[in-house]
Amino acid sequence: MTDQEILNVNLVVALGLESLSDDQKLQLLNDAATLVQKRAMARIIEMLNDGQRDELNTLIEKDGVQGEEVGTYLRNAVSSLDDIYKQELIAVKRDLIEKAQEIAP
Repeated sequence: MTDQEILNVNLVVALGLESLSDDQKLQLLNDAATLVQKRAMARIIEMLNDGQRDELNTLIEKDGVQGEEVGTYLRNAVSSLDDIYKQELIAVKRDLIEKAQEIAP
């Protein structure tokens, strides 16, 4: 599959998990989204210099900080932020689909 096809594919259908309950499907998708987030953040942190990492830590530790503030900071610090998330989404979906095909070809 091409990257665009991977982006467009319904993960539940691609994994053959249509018979799961809605709650189970939602949990699967939430888990996948969390994995994408963690992988992307690991890459982003590596791209930041020490000063930027310190600023990010200060922002995160601030009382009442909103996710939007962190997102704005990261968008300003990392110009390729959207591409990183897209790449990680493709990678996670591709990995899951490949594993499912290995288990039940």
